[in-house]
Amino acid sequence: MRPRLLPAAVAALIAGVLGIFFYTSSPNPSAPNPDPVTRPPPLPAPPIDSSIPLAALTDPGIPPEKRVRRVYEMLQNYTMAIKSRGGAPLSSNTEITRALTGRNVLGVMFLPPDHPAISTGGELLDPWETPYFFHALAADSWEIVSAGPDRVRFNNDDIIFPPPTNPNSLGTGQ
Repeated sequence: MRPRLLPAAVAALIAGVLGIFFYTSSPNPSAPNPDPVTRPPPLPAPPIDSSIPLAALTDPGIPPEKRVRRVYEMLQNYTMAIKSRGGAPLSSNTEITRALTGRNVLGVMFLPPDHPAISTGGELLDPWETPYFFHALAADSWEIVSAGPDRVRFNNDDIIFPPPTNPNSLGTGQ
């Protein structure tokens, strides 16, 4: 009978010692954290292969087509940078603007949050101060729609970039 109790007693002793060790070495959950985790500021975007600077988004001297192209380039660069990172799918202008201004899984900023092309409602605006429409053609393919000078979307004066060639494009039926 005694030999059977010995292994049980040894196991209980080891469990007690380990319990005391882990209890005393674990941090006190009620104690304040001396090293709080802070989110680093957004990283600058990687260099963009574009001849159109960000200032062009609001420069009346730059043709509207080039400004729409610049927005497309920013979105493509965001898509390439985030592709394998599991970023949430984007669907609205506000979500896309948030992602471009550094609120994305990488914390990379492609556009300053205080850029004049961003409305007070957080939407990216076209040359006529109308929110862009972002049309996803695929998970990593977009077309950018500006409502054009009449500020009415989906008619003949819209500017669509890239120019419509995809059968799913909004511009192929115009």
